[in-house]
Amino acid sequence: MKHYIVPALADPTAEKIKAGLDALLSIDCSSSSSSSSSSSSSSSSSSSSRGNVIDETSLSLCIPLLVRSINERSSEIKRKAADIIGSFGLLCLQQQQQQQQQQQKQQQQQLLLPYLPQLLPPLQQALGDPIPAVRAAAARACGAVAAAVDEAELAGLLQWLLQTLSSSSSSVERSGAANALAELLLAWGPSRLQQLLPQLLQQAGDTAAAAGCREAAAAGIRRRRHNNHNYHQQQQQQQQQQQQQQQQGYCC
Repeated sequence: MKHYIVPALADPTAEKIKAGLDALLSIDCSSSSSSSSSSSSSSSSSSSSRGNVIDETSLSLCIPLLVRSINERSSEIKRKAADIIGSFGLLCLQQQQQQQQQQQKQQQQQLLLPYLPQLLPPLQQALGDPIPAVRAAAARACGAVAAAVDEAELAGLLQWLLQTLSSSSSSVERSGAANALAELLLAWGPSRLQQLLPQLLQQAGDTAAAAGCREAAAAGIRRRRHNNHNYHQQQQQQQQQQQQQQQQGYCC
């Protein structure tokens, strides 16, 4: 990009200015703001999906060219410059929103983190409660905690659940551990399931393990698949709702 922008600033002929603007457009920094709001939204989504970012160095290099271009006589050059300026604004807004989301997530993790030593032991105990509803509630609570804190903070809980599945003599405890493990995997996503799946399958098919342990491990896998299916359905419904809202907004 510098190979086109710097020459355009040093020798601002129409040809070099166009080359500089085209270089910016080629990295998908433009939005079709001159066409419609819907096309701007589409370009914005494409830019963010490719990971384009705006920093001070990029702006200091691009702004002088854009200022010069927006004052050119050529309507094509002015249009391209305006499109790129509009795209910069959209990208900056997206970066701000992403940073805010990351900051909020970190703050949420910090809020619950100090209380984990107090919360996890009673939850582990509740996973072995004789009442199924209590075990189910404790398992869901483990999943909610897993979604709210970093995975590394629950390494001890994960190890305890795996040990309970393979070594506990109580079918009730194994059932609670299997459900809790399924909730954790749902919170951590499919990639984590792929990492733990070989170990779970080994436990589920281990002839040396008790039948109850194999059933509990298999139940954990089934629950994870069921939860994952429901999760994808919810995601699809949310996407459909967002698309409908966007279409309604464009119609208005």
